[in-house]
Amino acid sequence: LEQCPPEICKKIFAFACDDTGFTGRSLSLVSRYIHDVSEDVKYRSLAIWSMPQILRCHEVLISKPPHLRRIIHLFISAHEQVRPGETGPVAEYQWALQTHYGYACNAFFGILTMAAPTARSFYLCSAIARPTVLLAVPMPHLVEFTLFNGFPACPPVTPPSVDFPSLKRLRFTGFTDHSKSTFHEILLRAPNVTHLFFQSKRTADELLEHVSSVFGL
Repeated sequence: LEQCPPEICKKIFAFACDDTGFTGRSLSLVSRYIHDVSEDVKYRSLAIWSMPQILRCHEVLISKPPHLRRIIHLFISAHEQVRPGETGPVAEYQWALQTHYGYACNAFFGILTMAAPTARSFYLCSAIARPTVLLAVPMPHLVEFTLFNGFPACPPVTPPSVDFPSLKRLRFTGFTDHSKSTFHEILLRAPNVTHLFFQSKRTADELLEHVSSVFGL
C-alpha cells in the first residue's frame, strides 16, 4: 500500500473510514506514511460514547486545523456503550454527571461547531435541556438527523431561521413529547424535510394533528 500514490490511498481511506472511527485510529498506527496520508479523512465518521470520551475527542479535534477534521457522519451519546442484555454502568454515569457535566456540555457544543460545516448525518442521544429541537449550531449540509431521548425544553432566546437547509430525513426515537412548536421550528429551520420518522412504544395522541396542521397535509 505504501507504493500507491497518495491520491489513490486517500480515496481508499475515505471509503474505509466509514465506521465508528476505529479504522481511522488503526490507520494512524500502520506507519508514518499511512498516518500522514490518512490524516485528512480519518475523522470522517465518529462515534463518541460517554462524557469522558466527549472531553477527549474535543481535545483531539481542537488541536487539528479545520481541513484535518472534516466530519461527515457523527454519533454522540453522553452514556457509556453497553451490549444488548447488559445493564449500563449507572454508578459511573452518575459520577461523570456530577464531575464532568459542565465541561462535557462545553466540549459537546465545541464538537458540534467543528463538525457543522461538513456533517451530513448526525445521531444524538442526549437529555440535555435546550431551547430548540435542531440544536443551536447551524449545520448547512446535514441531510439526516436522528434524535434519541426526550429533553427538557427551555424558552428560545432568538427567533429561528433557515439554518438546516439540506435536512431531508428527521427521526425521533425513544420519546413521545412532540409539541406543535416542535414542528413549527422544523418548518422554519429545515423547510426541505421530506421524511419524518417516529419510533416509540407510545406516540402522543395529537401527533398526526400537529404534523398535518403545521405542514398543511
